Amino acid sequence: MCTDRSATRLLQLLQHGRVDAVHRQLLRQLAAFNRKVYLQPEAYGRDEIDRFLEIFFQVLLRKDFSLEARWKPYLSFVTLVENLSYLSSYGSTTEPLARLMAAGTMDSYKLLLLSNAKIKLDLEQIDRFFLQDKRAASYWLYSLFTRHSFSHPAVAQNLRCLQHRALGYDLQSFGRICALYFNATYVDPENHLLVRSKVNSVIRRHITCAPIFNSCQRNTVPQIAVLSRNWHRSNAVRKCIGAYIRQLGDLGDLVLIAINDTSSTLPKCFSRLYTVQSRKGFVDYNSIAHNNFNIVIFTDVGLNIESLILANMRIAPIQIAMYGHPVSTASPAIDYFIVGEDSETSTIESHYTETTIKLKGPGMNAVRPRVRRPAYEEKIALQSPGTVNIFIAASGPKINPHIVAHWKTIVANAAFPTVLHVLPGEAGMQEVSVLRQHLRDTFGKEVIRFYRRLGYPQYMHIIKGCDLSLGSYPYGDYNRTIDSLWMGTPFIAIQGECGYQNTGAASLRTLGLDHLVARNTGEYVNIALRLINNHDHRAQLQKNILKMPIEPLLVENKAYGSDLNDKLKMLLHHTCPPAHDQIGACHDT
Repeated sequence: MCTDRSATRLLQLLQHGRVDAVHRQLLRQLAAFNRKVYLQPEAYGRDEIDRFLEIFFQVLLRKDFSLEARWKPYLSFVTLVENLSYLSSYGSTTEPLARLMAAGTMDSYKLLLLSNAKIKLDLEQIDRFFLQDKRAASYWLYSLFTRHSFSHPAVAQNLRCLQHRALGYDLQSFGRICALYFNATYVDPENHLLVRSKVNSVIRRHITCAPIFNSCQRNTVPQIAVLSRNWHRSNAVRKCIGAYIRQLGDLGDLVLIAINDTSSTLPKCFSRLYTVQSRKGFVDYNSIAHNNFNIVIFTDVGLNIESLILANMRIAPIQIAMYGHPVSTASPAIDYFIVGEDSETSTIESHYTETTIKLKGPGMNAVRPRVRRPAYEEKIALQSPGTVNIFIAASGPKINPHIVAHWKTIVANAAFPTVLHVLPGEAGMQEVSVLRQHLRDTFGKEVIRFYRRLGYPQYMHIIKGCDLSLGSYPYGDYNRTIDSLWMGTPFIAIQGECGYQNTGAASLRTLGLDHLVARNTGEYVNIALRLINNHDHRAQLQKNILKMPIEPLLVENKAYGSDLNDKLKMLLHHTCPPAHDQIGACHDT
């Protein structure tokens, strides 16, 4: 890490013209910071960050130091520089950016590196960047969206503005474009389908056509392929729709198309494994270039660039997406989206570009949690008398300024001391540090208990010790709803307008827990305060939930799986196979 000695060494290297050595050391130190979590940055961590940023900004402002030859690795760290500045005595990059402009060092790559979502952006300058160098500006934009926390109001507002502006930019194709696509819903649900459509068009524009040959018309048994990068036992995608997929073996031959999967273990429900590899932006799909799939089911479009590229290809005559990632793909190559009739509303058609197929229930069918349900006596033994422990049932990207304001209202009006237990999930290292610091600044450190990555049993143990769970909005949660109910912890959800907001609320209603589903955020606050302030009511509700038949109603519900099979049978019966073998597909360039 950057000590006083290493700082002096960097300046000496620069004075002797050894610019490449300076680049190597700075990039190595940025990478090291990117792996580090500061749970208490106000202690020794802030001094370490301050020392590094002091020398980093000093080098950056020198006219004899240019980023032109290495703009891509530096711009990949634009959010890291933003985060480190927030955790440091600088607070933001506003001051070094002003110094850079005052010094007349108008290196556009340096300006981009110091321009981020926590400062006031010069939007006209951003527009000029896209006119001057659309490749670098596109990469900068994608890097800004490569983050896992949008809790800071300035960040949320700036990214919302940039997301809307991106619709008019000539975007270039990089692997990081997936971050813009994936996070569009978290940043601005009102605008997200337009952004997703834009990203899909960019991907299709930057790929060259190559044939895929499909021979499904020769099948005597239907071939059902599931395409996923996340079909691992502990992954949220498999947890929320795994029970559906298991039952598809009753419909025909079930195979798995795994993206970049080096595992030799094939889950029992699949008869065969196909692996699609990607290397340096090139997606090698030779393993499925000649296939006989009747249907391909995409479980997680947008969670990685490979799934996004493949979702813009035609692999089989029927292509379907599911709530595994519960947002419309906005891809013209995806024909259908499987939804839950209990999760959708009358506005359903405005939320999907695909034709929707409704299933009974919430549209998700969980696999059985890998811990046993506790007895009530076990649960109350973990709770703290006089303190109400609240599980924040939202991963990092779902913690936004809107919902944080309502959590703050709940804490301020609670009759008892409250502790918020925050588990951000698979967030990046520095994003964890920043999210923790921002929530501590918002609530006070005595209110927040923050956890790094935990194993599943430890995670479920924390939920078991909590008195209630608070869901997020406008992006809801399903797995954390199931996990909370499994451990006897009441879950409070907000009713929204479409599936990605309502799968948790629909699950609560299935169990007759309608009184835990709020129609608006004001009602959400009131429900939470009633539970916090009335111990007897809360205790009785926990007892009742532990007695509820979550399995088989919400966990591995056979009726839900049968309904999916019936719907797919109808599709197979009414869909004609391709008139000739060659369907057409794409290579990433």
